[in-house]
Amino acid sequence: PSILKPAKTQHVRTGAHRSDAETLRQQFAEVQLRAATAEARAAEIEKRAADLNAELGRVNQQNTDLVTALAAAARPGPPACT
Repeated sequence: PSILKPAKTQHVRTGAHRSDAETLRQQFAEVQLRAATAEARAAEIEKRAADLNAELGRVNQQNTDLVTALAAAARPGPPACT
């Protein structure tokens, strides 16, 4: 009878190890999915940042052109002929 107990306990432990292994596999799959999602989000954020940076460059150039045009318009011109 004492020999059967350790065998039964060993079987229970083996089952527990299988359950632990399955739990770890499931957790690993979830972590991989989260990592892939995070990478996709990071790529989207980088793309959006690049788009915003390009838009900022365009707006900056428009402002520079506007300031130049306003400065030219504010300069006194030659006297008007009457």
